[in-house]
Amino acid sequence: MAFDERVVMGDSHSGGKSVELVKDNSSEYIRKPRNAAVEHALEAFLLGLRQEGFVFTPRCVKILDEGSDWHNAEIVKNDAAESIDDVILYCRRCGALIFIAYILGSTDLHIENVIASKDSPVLVDVETLLSGRVNDGTPHVKHNTLTQSVLKSHLLPNWIASNGAVADCGGLTGFNDNSRNILTYNGENVYIYDFEREVLEGFTEVYSFALSHKEKLLTLTGLFSGCGFRQILRPTETYARISELVRKLDADKAKSFTEALLRRAYENDTDPDRLRKAYLVFRSEVNSILRGDIPYFYSLGCSTDLCDENGKVLEGFLLDSPVMSAKKRIGSLSAEDMECQRRIISQSLSAVRPVGKRLAQPVCGESIYDIIINTLESRSLSSITSRWMALRPSGDGNVYLQSAGLGLYDGLLGILCCYAAVYNKTGNKDTLRKLKEHYEPCRRLITEKRTVVTSLMGCSVQNGFSGHILSLIHISELTGEKLFYDDAVKIASDVTVDLSGKSDIGDLLCGALGIALCLPKLPKEVYEGLAKLLLPNLISYEPKLTGVAHGASGAALALAAVQKALGTTLYDDKIISLLEYENSFYDKGENNWRDLRNPQKNGFMDGWCSGAPGIGMSRRRIEEYTDNEVIVRICRKDIGNITKRLLAQKSSKRDCLCCGNASKIMAGSYLGVNIPDIYKGLESRLKCDILNAVHPIDTCDINSGLMQGFAGTGYALAMYGDKHSGGMLL
Repeated sequence: MAFDERVVMGDSHSGGKSVELVKDNSSEYIRKPRNAAVEHALEAFLLGLRQEGFVFTPRCVKILDEGSDWHNAEIVKNDAAESIDDVILYCRRCGALIFIAYILGSTDLHIENVIASKDSPVLVDVETLLSGRVNDGTPHVKHNTLTQSVLKSHLLPNWIASNGAVADCGGLTGFNDNSRNILTYNGENVYIYDFEREVLEGFTEVYSFALSHKEKLLTLTGLFSGCGFRQILRPTETYARISELVRKLDADKAKSFTEALLRRAYENDTDPDRLRKAYLVFRSEVNSILRGDIPYFYSLGCSTDLCDENGKVLEGFLLDSPVMSAKKRIGSLSAEDMECQRRIISQSLSAVRPVGKRLAQPVCGESIYDIIINTLESRSLSSITSRWMALRPSGDGNVYLQSAGLGLYDGLLGILCCYAAVYNKTGNKDTLRKLKEHYEPCRRLITEKRTVVTSLMGCSVQNGFSGHILSLIHISELTGEKLFYDDAVKIASDVTVDLSGKSDIGDLLCGALGIALCLPKLPKEVYEGLAKLLLPNLISYEPKLTGVAHGASGAALALAAVQKALGTTLYDDKIISLLEYENSFYDKGENNWRDLRNPQKNGFMDGWCSGAPGIGMSRRRIEEYTDNEVIVRICRKDIGNITKRLLAQKSSKRDCLCCGNASKIMAGSYLGVNIPDIYKGLESRLKCDILNAVHPIDTCDINSGLMQGFAGTGYALAMYGDKHSGGMLL
């Protein structure tokens, strides 16, 4: 009698179906509850590449037996490399696999779906090899956006929350105690970040091959037309977390809890047809989770219909079928895109490379302004949603790769403020040309009609429309280009914000107070409505913190700006009370204001966000907005104290604009204080030790953004000595 042992190896779908490891008396294999059409198509696809002359194609899994709705596959062993030649070939095949996954639109190729075997990575789960494009209302101007880049497949570093920490689950880079996706050689793990050159060689070889064999590649892609592919509508870990929580609740609470969490994705969509289709998907998701399954959706390679495990959910859900999406990617391949994707690969590998192995950034250019622009250009990506990659710290001290986005704080518009400042300083037309080139692809996204803002962050200076307006006006002021001002006015004219009934409207940086900063710079017909909208909340505002970003200085400045816009002095007493509240936390011995954000610490800061530099810049702007003798007297006295503090300041650890040396330089410029030692120290570090001119997250990598990154240090240097600087957009 044969012995048969089955071990469940993956998520449950379709009422309990899952991948199983099967062991009997004579063999062991993997049993999968679906047909092997994708595996056969992939094998034929890779064979076609080899027959055309491409040599770095990775190996694929062998099918042992199959039926109409199941197949048995070989167990791929995590065999060690036998020579350094195996290691090099493995890394080149990793690069080739990254490209293949890129053009096919692969998703979910995480740490458990790749096995490193001697000289090749092997995909052991290919049900997400192709993906269709979902009609989610997001503008899709190009295919090479960050979300549609080589990062989409999850072969490269991809961070998820795991047991309260952040872990890399990238198929070629993630590592845990049970990892079989990491190659070994001579008893040591082989990490592809140590072989970046070989990975890029493999990627470049197959990309160059594809550029000269597009027609053949399009033909080979047709092999997938009859295959079924799983469509990942939400991250699997999202479903898994909800399922874990649901198991602890009774039936009624579980249903309402699941619905509430999943429905959030559709809250901001106003398209009736999309919402109707989304609701059908939503019901299927809820039912699957309550049944104990991970929701499962699939589509045929040639179809735009979306189906669940029981059959059709709805027709025409996808904008493009999986095969059509792949063909469009192939059609858009170019030498420019190849360089863009190479840079993403390089930067993503730098995110997991240990500090001691990080690659040094070259000093590029003779003058400090050449260095600023050329360094930013080296971080630039050709994409519609973001051109700069940022490295963010995670809870476990590691870092993860993130798009810089569009916002002012660390996104596109903040970075372009640096370009504008450098152009204003140097008059270099090439810098202005680059600025316009970076802005143009994102212009429609930034200026599109905003009729609803559902959160204070949507209004904010940090990432919302207030920051968009401020930065565009500032860029216009620095460059003389009216286009940017016109776009700022368009955004302001299209905004409708509902602040009624809100007892707390946040602060200057992250809340709705930032709207006030825009008002004095806008036409009267635009600013009057926004000023009247904001005024009731400002009158009732109760400060809890000090500083311009989150505290009383910011609120006082916002109210002064509203008064200036409306031509009134009715609220001078409120401004005075805000200044007096803040000054009650002034420490004469420190000649600074206490930072109240951490009640356990009795600390002080010297930044734009909190502390003397930011408070000084806000006091100067308030003074410019009022004739009230009491307000002017308070501001001038505080500015006098801040001037003394700035003159006595030494360089600090941080160089960033938000809370480092760049904020001191900005304050000095605006307040007319000459602090050459801090300026020269920052200039010297940018010339000689560029890796340290960033927010210190102990990574030796560069955050490109304005407030926490390299662009802010460059911006402050370019604006140094300009008394009309406005104190960093204030």
